[in-house]
Amino acid sequence: MSAAFNTVDHAILLDRLHTSFGIRGSTVLSWIESFITGRTQTVHIGKDQSTTSAVICSVPQGSLLSPLLFLLYTADVLKIVQHHELRGHSYANDTSIYLHTDASQCTAQLSCVAACIDDINKWVSSNRLRLNADKIQFIWLGTAPQLTKVNNRTITLPLIGWVYSIFIQIFMMVSENACILKQSVKWLLNVIQEHQLN
Repeated sequence: MSAAFNTVDHAILLDRLHTSFGIRGSTVLSWIESFITGRTQTVHIGKDQSTTSAVICSVPQGSLLSPLLFLLYTADVLKIVQHHELRGHSYANDTSIYLHTDASQCTAQLSCVAACIDDINKWVSSNRLRLNADKIQFIWLGTAPQLTKVNNRTITLPLIGWVYSIFIQIFMMVSENACILKQSVKWLLNVIQEHQLN
């Protein structure tokens, strides 16, 4: 997500804490409300200073509570992932979706992943967030014989309007020599970093 912590809507967050997580009329909810609301900001450039403006959305960055509040705000994203019979996990504003599939099912699974991302994008938009299409990445991991069976090299995300090339690389099986595996993972991470830069 793009500028995720800065776009958290206070009213939506407080309502979600109340309705989805059962924090009702309590001291905790009042404390969280006082933590996220009533803040102001100014911009200083050299000796110049802007007028003070109220912060009407966002969670304070740099606190231990903010990533947790963001995860609670976006908890429905993982429900969408589960609805599409995929798996996922989130850490702060990064979400990973993953699945295990037979090489012969790759095309069908890509359609499922595309539909899931489309639904996530709709949810994100309706909750005043923005999906960062530049950070969406796909990677197939498998043995060399399995990866040669993968015939679909692109995925189209209709709502976002992007066609992605799928990065395919051989990932050695864990049962192989640990030293070779370590070298392969290190090489794979370097290739992924190079791919991200391009």
